[in-house]
Amino acid sequence: MYSLEAFGCVLFIALGAGILADQAVSGRQADETAVKRSKLLLCAAFSLCFLWPVLHIGMYLIAPGHAFLLGTWGTGPVFQCLFNDLAFISGTLLAVLHYRLGSEHKPSDRVFLGLTVFGLAVLLLLSNLFCLFWDNGDCNHSFTSPDGAHTIVVHERSVLLAGSVSVYERVHPLVVRLRASEITDDGYKPIEAGDYAVTWHTDSVTVSFGDGAGEQKSCTLSFVPEA
Repeated sequence: MYSLEAFGCVLFIALGAGILADQAVSGRQADETAVKRSKLLLCAAFSLCFLWPVLHIGMYLIAPGHAFLLGTWGTGPVFQCLFNDLAFISGTLLAVLHYRLGSEHKPSDRVFLGLTVFGLAVLLLLSNLFCLFWDNGDCNHSFTSPDGAHTIVVHERSVLLAGSVSVYERVHPLVVRLRASEITDDGYKPIEAGDYAVTWHTDSVTVSFGDGAGEQKSCTLSFVPEA
């Protein structure tokens, strides 16, 4: 999902954008209206890093058991990393604008600018490493009924020696609902290993899989609306 190479790429883009912004602003009188507009847009982009946690908390409080998922890859940690990258680039540009548009340039101002960018880089790295740890060992598999009326997402999670298989029903292109969950042995991922079967019925679906200890488990989801 994320790597040190990606972190370095984001860092390179942010610093490059900061240098371009510095060259664009220096040596000429900046348009106050344009500067205010740019700062407003950068602040809005920076604030996006707080959007995903708010959405998740809101989903947890309003609709327990539901989660955001775009396709099989668009998990919360993935989007959080993307928003963190955008926040870092925006924060770097804001710091450059604040430094360049200052009335006086003291040596301490340049040091403060460097420390600000360094601090943002550290926060970006720590936040994305946390997201990587949170999402590590997780994988999603999507299955659609023959008539295309229903879609389920099987989520496999492996943490140390613990493993789980959770079956979600897709209720919206961006939202899934947890319907069943089982534990596997020794972090076993049966879907990834091909040790599974998905059987569709008229108004239900059964997902059967091995638990990694030689036994078979299954989850049956009914699509009949509750009275």
